[in-house]
Amino acid sequence: MNKFSKIILGTAQFGSNYGISNKKGVLENKEINKILNSAKKYKVKFIDTAISYTNANTELSLNNIRNFKIITKTPKLKNLSRKLCVKEQIISNFIKFKKKINYKKKIFAYLIHSPADIRSKNAKKIFKALNFLKKKGEINNIGICIEKMNDLDFILKNKIKIDLIECPVNIFDQRLLNYKNLDKIKKKKIKIFARSIFLQGLLLLPKKQIPNYFKKWAKKIDNWHLFLNKNNISAIQGCINFILLSKIVDKFIVGVQSSSELLQIIRIIKQKKKYNLIFKDLIINDTRLINSENWK
Repeated sequence: MNKFSKIILGTAQFGSNYGISNKKGVLENKEINKILNSAKKYKVKFIDTAISYTNANTELSLNNIRNFKIITKTPKLKNLSRKLCVKEQIISNFIKFKKKINYKKKIFAYLIHSPADIRSKNAKKIFKALNFLKKKGEINNIGICIEKMNDLDFILKNKIKIDLIECPVNIFDQRLLNYKNLDKIKKKKIKIFARSIFLQGLLLLPKKQIPNYFKKWAKKIDNWHLFLNKNNISAIQGCINFILLSKIVDKFIVGVQSSSELLQIIRIIKQKKKYNLIFKDLIINDTRLINSENWK
């Protein structure tokens, strides 16, 4: 198996100033091209984007991405008073997306972007549209992006058939790893793709650069940096090894600001170093921290 088959290249940085550790702002096409070429060189096969990532998708269209497998996500739906509007929008947006990024192959996965949509009155229509595209051979997998474990409870309770989930997993946020019905998810052969493995860059920041908002969790953050010093590893090594040690994560998304950052991740995976790491003491359950949408 390709050593780097678990890596999914995130594209949020391609079109926006994403992440609190982002010092470069929106990436230029020249740098994006270097990142994609490095990914090709090391056989990183997956790209994660979303229909709402308009600028990122424009950048993707300017590069040769035909040999990548694409994961995308539904946009926010509009004018839902019209009959059949949901299915029309899902399919229409999907077709426009493929044209925009100049991609002729089958899309690997089309995910519901907002967890609220799976509980909405339009949920059945959304899933119907996704399954229509799957039956038509336009996509391989359908799934959802989740924020909370009760999103998974809802999926299981209502017997909603999906192929994969994207879920935040990192050293502070280990909710999925400790999820009570995790065995049921795996039994259904639902693939688990981890996102936010650096917690939008917070886990990579030197202590002196951490914004004041996070002072509430200073002790936990101190413990993280003590942990790194004790094990003589960098923050990015700690984050990557945490994910690699997980037996339930099938793939993980990484967002990078340069080709050198991607190569750094490649080197960490190539090293194959085994660390005696104990991560359970670093768990934080406070959603004001682990859910970046709550950051002020």
